[in-house]
Amino acid sequence: MKNTRIFLIGVCAVVAGVALVHAAGWAVAQSAEIKKRTTPMKQASAKELDFPKGTATPSVECGECHQAIYREYAFGFGTDLTYKHMAPKSAQEGLLSLKGRVSSMGTAHSISGIDPWPIHARGDEMGGKSCNVCHYPEPFEIPDLDKPEIERPKARPQGQETEGITCASCHLTPDGKIRGPYGAEAPHKTVKEPKIKTSAMCAHCHSAGKRVVGKQTQTFLEWRDDFFKTGLGSQQCQDCHMTRTLRKLAEAGDGSARPVARHSWTGGHSTQRISSALSMVMVADEQNAANLKFYVINIGAAHSVPTGSSRRAVFLSAEIVDAGGRTLATHEWMFAPWFGDRPNY
Repeated sequence: MKNTRIFLIGVCAVVAGVALVHAAGWAVAQSAEIKKRTTPMKQASAKELDFPKGTATPSVECGECHQAIYREYAFGFGTDLTYKHMAPKSAQEGLLSLKGRVSSMGTAHSISGIDPWPIHARGDEMGGKSCNVCHYPEPFEIPDLDKPEIERPKARPQGQETEGITCASCHLTPDGKIRGPYGAEAPHKTVKEPKIKTSAMCAHCHSAGKRVVGKQTQTFLEWRDDFFKTGLGSQQCQDCHMTRTLRKLAEAGDGSARPVARHSWTGGHSTQRISSALSMVMVADEQNAANLKFYVINIGAAHSVPTGSSRRAVFLSAEIVDAGGRTLATHEWMFAPWFGDRPNY
């Protein structure tokens, strides 16, 4: 073994849960539509912007005034998000991917209505039943941070699912107002909502019921119970996944620049986000140098890694290669959430 070199292949994140893309042809058409609209923001009335379609209101309509935010949401501006083909339930099936003319630089929210995973799960596992309500929510109230059990939001009708998670999905209140951190004057009814800057904003869709350690879809509860309540830190979800910048909320408005969250939601499909979350240490046994131990340590994420869907996993792969380049031994470890109350592998 003296001439043997040890190579660590590394920690590679395989994320097969939330798709982070947007239909490019559709998005380009939306961008062109924004340019066609010439009504100045200050001339529009609140009555004209009452959101009759509710949370099915296309985000491009909001992008008319909130142009920078819309580019982040729809096109992934300022992110390193990428979307790769994913293995489905059966090895005999072809890899899942988005339909043709699809960009790989959108956000999870922007394409949630055409994400192949929930579409595949609905047809293959649920017999066509709409189970992915978080991808198509009706307006909801933001829950209290300490609420023991977080219920799912109400789902939109199937005919209104393709818009996915729109701007209105998060910002439209059940009484038809637009909530935000400032409550600024706008051509629609607005309300100042401090909770929108906290992790409670994410709770409905990123937790499922009561806390079960290791269970999938527990990200908010992992953050709250294991990180925030234990005193490990005070960061909210937005502090990592929606980093702030100084700018105007709407380009056409008269308001001044202020701290505004980037609507990019970097996560499992971001190399930068994953590499900032995990660290790895390799230690040789003092008695036997050929006996190695590998430690994968969560140093940056305020929740479990991986988190969310049980279809997500982190793989650690190692190879022992001799001086001639021949592979002498390999080993692979998988880290993944449980499915329900049992190990998933």
